[in-house]
Amino acid sequence: MSVIATLADRHATYLATPILTEIAECDDMLIPGREPGYWVNGRAAIDVLLSAMLAAQRTEFAAVLDLPCGGGRVTRHLVAFFPDSVIYASDIDAERQRWVVAHLGATPFDPPNFQVAPARTFDLIFVGSLLTHFPADLFTQALTWFIAALAPDGLLVVTLHGRAYPELHTEESRAIRDLVGFAFRETTGHSYGDALTTPSWVLRHVETNPAVRIIGYHEGGWNGVQDVVVLQRRTC
Repeated sequence: MSVIATLADRHATYLATPILTEIAECDDMLIPGREPGYWVNGRAAIDVLLSAMLAAQRTEFAAVLDLPCGGGRVTRHLVAFFPDSVIYASDIDAERQRWVVAHLGATPFDPPNFQVAPARTFDLIFVGSLLTHFPADLFTQALTWFIAALAPDGLLVVTLHGRAYPELHTEESRAIRDLVGFAFRETTGHSYGDALTTPSWVLRHVETNPAVRIIGYHEGGWNGVQDVVVLQRRTC
């Protein structure tokens, strides 16, 4: 069976699979009055992964990591889309991670220290809206860690704030981004805030790494809001 046909079958099975509708009390991604967006973004993540898998000619993964898993906005769709995979869930918020493990059947994975080499590798890593909140040094550290955590032929799918993300397009952030390709606005301290990146800035930090190949960069690829970069670990 062709890759397209296999992925079409997987997607059809996913669409016929009930998605858990229970929401954790600790899940702050469900914004009152904007509930439909929660479900749209979850399903849109599967669209992102389908596109990445087709481009990379991959149809299955043994081990899938969702980091950060939050309260399971995407994880609940991953367990339905990859019933034949082990889904690992990781989040710095221990309560959210416990909920996802208990209610979605995911396997816990301790939040990593991006300065320490990963303890294991994964065949697919989905990083939804994490690097979007890091300053440049932590951004590049985390990206390097995720690449190192890929198994041979493994896929890394990362979402970013780029030109499609209007909230950061202030005059100041545009000026900084246009000058160096990266702008950061701290919001809560502890090196956490909002990061705006250009495709060229991100890819410059990837193209020098011989361990990966660039599968694609899709501006606004996640529900028209966040950019998506897809990388694959080389086998040799």
